[in-house]
Amino acid sequence: MGVFILKFFLMSTILGGMLKAYIDWPIVHEYPKTIAAIVITICFLLITFAPKFLGSFFKIFLIILLVAGLGFLLYCLTQVDFESKPANDKKEEAVSMEEIEKMEELAQSKDSLVGIVTSVRSGYLFKVGDSFMKLYAIDGPDPRQTCRDSRDQKYPCGSMSKEALERLILKKEVVCTPVGSDGAHNYIVTCRVGKEDVGAAMVLSGWALADRAVSGVYVPYEKEANFAHKGLWEGKFVAPWDWRKNQPKGVFKKKSKKGKK
Repeated sequence: MGVFILKFFLMSTILGGMLKAYIDWPIVHEYPKTIAAIVITICFLLITFAPKFLGSFFKIFLIILLVAGLGFLLYCLTQVDFESKPANDKKEEAVSMEEIEKMEELAQSKDSLVGIVTSVRSGYLFKVGDSFMKLYAIDGPDPRQTCRDSRDQKYPCGSMSKEALERLILKKEVVCTPVGSDGAHNYIVTCRVGKEDVGAAMVLSGWALADRAVSGVYVPYEKEANFAHKGLWEGKFVAPWDWRKNQPKGVFKKKSKKGKK
């Protein structure tokens, strides 16, 4: 009996995870437990009180749906995740008040760099005049990097991340506040287009990730993009910092050499 119960819960949990993964409706995300309860109730009532009106195939289908509904409910309660996620060895950090205050101070700093974006090199690196700007506390796929979409098809996610930043800032005036510099016209910056924080916009669109090794300030935006399956989060991808481990030196370092000329 114990083995049967264990097998039942294992099967129902797997079916529930599949139901969660493939029925990607907004109402399911918003009210998962309620939807699971409704599915369970309807299936149970039909099987119990209307067996004569159900064909054999439909009965089997309802039983499977009932088990899936139970598994979905268990899935929601336990938060067991059967979907693959990109590897991320960086420690999750809560956004502290000090970080928020630091961002606000940077935004109001008088040492701002104002100019027109002349070119975009990736989803986090661009050029204003002769200076290269790397967005603070975010990271994105290299222009050469590929990912997998929701159909498991390979696509150029690095190029799409770059295009997302181009749509946001190319040929537009940005107001950037340096957070760091190598002394050779290469800056790590927070930037705004109008009142919009460029780093936050990129992470929220799903085409860049919060760089937790630097700061957790953009983590809430990343979680929102992940929940909504935006950009990279629509499918599968290798985190940029893991992808680069087997690649040549980073784009920022390469470009900075050109910036010195």
